Amino acid sequence: MANLRELKRRIGGVKNTAKITQAMKMVSAAKLKRGQRAIESARPYVLKMQEILGNVITGIGDDYENPLLTEREVKNIAVVVVGSDKGLCGSFNANIFKMVNSFIKEDISINYPDANLQLISVGNKTVSKFSKTKLNVSENFRDIFGSLEFSSAQNIIKTFETKF
Repeated sequence: MANLRELKRRIGGVKNTAKITQAMKMVSAAKLKRGQRAIESARPYVLKMQEILGNVITGIGDDYENPLLTEREVKNIAVVVVGSDKGLCGSFNANIFKMVNSFIKEDISINYPDANLQLISVGNKTVSKFSKTKLNVSENFRDIFGSLEFSSAQNIIKTFETKF
C-alpha cells in the first residue's frame, strides 16, 4: 500500500504544480496586457511627434544644415537590445538573441566591416546573455521594467548623448 500512497502523493504534487503554473501564466498575461496598454496609450503621442518632425523637416530650407541630418561615414554602430527581466515569456528572449546575432552577422558585418559595434543591453536576460559573448557590451540596464518611468528612458538616452 505504500506504493499506492506514494503514487497518490506524486499525483497530488503534479496537480499542485499545474495549479501554480496556471497562476503564473495568469499573472504574466495580466502584466503583458498592462504593458500593451501602456504602449498603445503612447502611440498617439508618437504619431503626433512623427507628424510634427516631418513638418519641421519639410519646412526648413535647403540651406539649413544639421550635423544629425548629414550623411557621413559610419564609424560607430550601437545596437540596443531590449529583452525581459525574467524568463517567464516562452521563446521571446531566445528569438531576440537569434535576431540580434543574425542582424550582426548578415547586415552589420557585411555592410560596415570596419565600424565599431557596441551593444547596449536592456533587461536582465539580455544583460546575462550578451555578457557571456565576445560582443562589445558598452552599457547594461537591469530591472527597468519593474516600474516603467520616463527617467529609465532618459538614462538610456544619456548613454547615447555621452558616447555618440
